[in-house]
Amino acid sequence: MQAQTTQLNQNFGLTEDEFIELVKRLRAGDETLFEHIFRKHFDSCRKFLIFEKGVPNEDAYDLTIDTILEFRDLLIAGKVNYGNMRYLFTRIAYTTWLKQNGRKMPTTELDDLPLSIADENSLDWDEDSHAALSKAWNILENKCQDALRLRYYEGLQIQQIAELRDAKPNSVTQESKRCMAALKQIFFQHFVL
Repeated sequence: MQAQTTQLNQNFGLTEDEFIELVKRLRAGDETLFEHIFRKHFDSCRKFLIFEKGVPNEDAYDLTIDTILEFRDLLIAGKVNYGNMRYLFTRIAYTTWLKQNGRKMPTTELDDLPLSIADENSLDWDEDSHAALSKAWNILENKCQDALRLRYYEGLQIQQIAELRDAKPNSVTQESKRCMAALKQIFFQHFVL
């Protein structure tokens, strides 16, 4: 039940069937989905940009407006899949701001990520193993850290990552596989006896 609630929260309170129906209606000229996303996420995205990312208030407002218009176009074009749409929307806004200001997306340290892929209690995970994985993560190139974080921690679909990066889905798939293999190789080569 909690997973279903989380999925609804990540998708503006919509089930997958509701989303599919509203996208069809949006393509036919019905703006219900566009209005729903605006009401559900405009203010929280703007506040996130201001309070979590330090974006000036005026910029955050403009970015959120621009992003909702871009998101509408992506929905109509069929480039947004049901998944973590709130994250995708906010990520587009923040990435746009970074690009406009000549900045790069920051990397995430392994210690900053909760273990949501596999619950920490379900693993035989001692302090030495966690330390070894942290060291392997820190050795991994930044581009791979970002790719794995988007795919496995944030739970984005390949198509969503491709849209974020303006890349082809096949290249995103290959990058994810290559980066996971690189992390495993570093971990087992350097830190496992």
